[in-house]
Amino acid sequence: MPSATSPARRALTVCLAAALLTSGCSGFIQRTTGDTMVGYSTEHMIPYLLATGDVDVACRVGAGLGQFLSSFERVDVDPNVPGILSDLSAAMCAEDVARAEELRAMRAVFAGNATEANDARRAQTRAHGLAALRYKSAYDRWLAAFGYQDGKGCPEIDPALEHFYLLGTTAGLLSVIHDRAGKEAAGVPLDVPRVAARAVACLESGKWWGMPSALQAAVWQTVPGSAPEGKDPEKIMAAAVQAGDAAQIRLARALHVNLLASQGKEAALREGIKAHYKVTQKTPPDTRWQLLDHYGAILSRHESDKIWTREKGYRASVVWGDLPEKPGEKKEDPAVDGLLDDLDDLGDGDGDAAGDGDGDGDG
Repeated sequence: MPSATSPARRALTVCLAAALLTSGCSGFIQRTTGDTMVGYSTEHMIPYLLATGDVDVACRVGAGLGQFLSSFERVDVDPNVPGILSDLSAAMCAEDVARAEELRAMRAVFAGNATEANDARRAQTRAHGLAALRYKSAYDRWLAAFGYQDGKGCPEIDPALEHFYLLGTTAGLLSVIHDRAGKEAAGVPLDVPRVAARAVACLESGKWWGMPSALQAAVWQTVPGSAPEGKDPEKIMAAAVQAGDAAQIRLARALHVNLLASQGKEAALREGIKAHYKVTQKTPPDTRWQLLDHYGAILSRHESDKIWTREKGYRASVVWGDLPEKPGEKKEDPAVDGLLDDLDDLGDGDGDAAGDGDGDGDG
């Protein structure tokens, strides 16, 4: 056995001390790293993404970094606030797949290919289910982050985090919509829209582009008996749309367009799409929130794509506010006119609330 002063004993003591120190400090280091990452994401990364306007990049960042942030829960770090947006952004990826598969199914129907249409519808259902799971996760993080308890009034909301509160309630509504389209694969409770509509009243609608009022109006128009007495959801939605236009964030318009589509109001839907496109061309979005404005435009553009695909077999052009004429009306299709003119030459060769909401608007 080596003596107390032998080199071997000293080396063993140093090794044991280092091991004890490392095991004791690793948790501290990991918690510190987690707190730093959560703080950085909330204060810098997410505001940067919201200002970029690139929905595709944002969804990939959410899908790629969301689980990394969430993993810090294992070392007692709370990632729920930035987790709201990371989960919501990841849901946008699945939602984009669902939209693409829906158009593929419609093209197949137009072409009379039943097998292709059936496969596309199944893929669409799966994508809706995944989107529902991710939106539900964002909603659950919102509940955890803000401690909202239905029927017990508004929680304390840090003004700097109000946009996370709004996005969390929006995620709740979207989770239900996608879960229904996904054959209830995510098991989202059906009371979520009512809870979200009451919770979002804790925000000042005018401050947030009319979205709190728009969310409430959408729920009231789709959930029978949910509208408070004396409230006119259509009027409230119209006022919310005008507020969004004034704030240069047209999310309320997108919500209105999707509501009209779900209600089968074809004439109003067409006018809503045209109006949304027109306002985006007239005024640029508020640069702080470009991502949300662009996401709204994608939602309305998809409704335009569906009209084009149903009637012509292909999606809208870049000018998605220009819709095909209704049957019986004569107008050359600018996307097709002249497209085949060059084919003859080939033959010669070789081979996209608070507030009362009672204002007037045109919606």
